[in-house]
Amino acid sequence: MIQMRLLPTLLVTGLLAGLLVGCGSPEPEATPDTTGQTAPTETNAVGKVKTAANTLPTASISQPEPAQSADESAAGIIKQITNVMRQPLASSSGTPDPKQVPQLIKARNKKIVDLASKGVLVAHQNQEPEEIMHQLVQRLSEARLQLALQGDQSEGESLYADAEYLQKQRPGSKSAMEASYAVVRFANTNAMRYSQKNTEWITEFARQARTFCEAFPEEKVKTMPLLLAAGRSCERYKLSEEARMCYAQILAQYPDTPQGEQSKGVLRRLSLTGQSLKFGGSTYQGEFFKIEQNRGKVTAIVYWSSNIGGIEEVLTEIDSIAGQFDASKLEVVGVSLDDDELPLEIAVGNAGIAWKQLFDPDPTKRSWQHPVVKYYGVLNVPSIWLIDQNGMVVSTSVSEKDLTAELTKLIK
Repeated sequence: MIQMRLLPTLLVTGLLAGLLVGCGSPEPEATPDTTGQTAPTETNAVGKVKTAANTLPTASISQPEPAQSADESAAGIIKQITNVMRQPLASSSGTPDPKQVPQLIKARNKKIVDLASKGVLVAHQNQEPEEIMHQLVQRLSEARLQLALQGDQSEGESLYADAEYLQKQRPGSKSAMEASYAVVRFANTNAMRYSQKNTEWITEFARQARTFCEAFPEEKVKTMPLLLAAGRSCERYKLSEEARMCYAQILAQYPDTPQGEQSKGVLRRLSLTGQSLKFGGSTYQGEFFKIEQNRGKVTAIVYWSSNIGGIEEVLTEIDSIAGQFDASKLEVVGVSLDDDELPLEIAVGNAGIAWKQLFDPDPTKRSWQHPVVKYYGVLNVPSIWLIDQNGMVVSTSVSEKDLTAELTKLIK
């Protein structure tokens, strides 16, 4: 069981990974939108963390050691680690049985941790250049990360403690960034593994993401997708306040970027519940629709695109649910994110629906560039919004399975 205590100052670094859902590897939906199931079986993010002095060699230095031989210099230790990493996995009998591979990988990572820990100490004592320290911390953090993900709680604790210590002692350095980034990946991987059962790791992921990005704002290649993935993950699990803080940080740190502009729309959308909705646009049928036209009836707004697998069945199901209610009290309005008319026509025909469909006549204002989609920072489709009889937003995240119950509450 992995049990992590969030240090008082913790939330001291970020969490990232293959954040993009579907990448197949936790190195960033979400993504945003995928990892092995070999480590801890629980998601409790509360526990005891070792102090930095007990884990990172540089934290407990007192008397300088005698000069190191060439092989035991920091650079020499890096070469030793490289040799260990290049050696093929092999058991005492030669080619290992597949069942032995996890233990062989674990043993190799333990050896790398020992070597890298010694190297960090030597580099600190000899005041080696930051690049040398960075390489050693990179190898130390990666090995500890893999061990922690295999269920080694002490290495998970050390991962956090190393990152905290380095950020205090070498703030903003590459080595501090590397250690913090490993924490990011650790939390992100656990978030992906256990989010279906518990959202604690999602929350931890979001908090670490914000702290990492605040500490290393210049690392845009990492920070931007990290914050977006954390925000989208929180939205998916209805952790609205955590999501809001992630998007607010993007806007604060990167206001003049496309992501900053997008976050402005997302923040607008996240604040919609209980507010009067501004909504309207050209329809595929050549008309102009405004939400004010539906005063006195409930409106379900469905954002969708024909290129989503199974979307026709989804549209048919939503239409079937709507058909259970008096048509004078409910209307469904679609917002198509298609680029062209033909796929929209085919999907609508196959689904057998006759809703109004917002679809801009200007090709440059379609898909994710649709004015409504941009204004409200819509990131996920399909998605369903519910608007009451007075034009007030009830929800911007109704699931298909909850639609009948939510409509029943609104339509008497």
